[in-house]
Amino acid sequence: MFENNFFSSNFADAKLDNKIERTTVEVDWLQREVGSFRTVLDLGCGRGRLAIELAGRGYSVIAIDINKQYLDIAKERGGSLPIEWRL
Repeated sequence: MFENNFFSSNFADAKLDNKIERTTVEVDWLQREVGSFRTVLDLGCGRGRLAIELAGRGYSVIAIDINKQYLDIAKERGGSLPIEWRL
């Protein structure tokens, strides 16, 4: 399938390093924008970068992605955080 070939782990690992540096800034911005809402939908969550950070800050997160392999990685990284993972 396209998503499994295009989003291979090598591609993802190369992109992930740059994204980790931006995660805090991006989630800070999201917090300002969502205001008093406490539930967030992360559509196309990938390996859970934003979903995990948001859940760690107390948000209830619904995280959706089409790539089961990425969701498995995200679930492992997210541990017991309040994230509902969906394929």
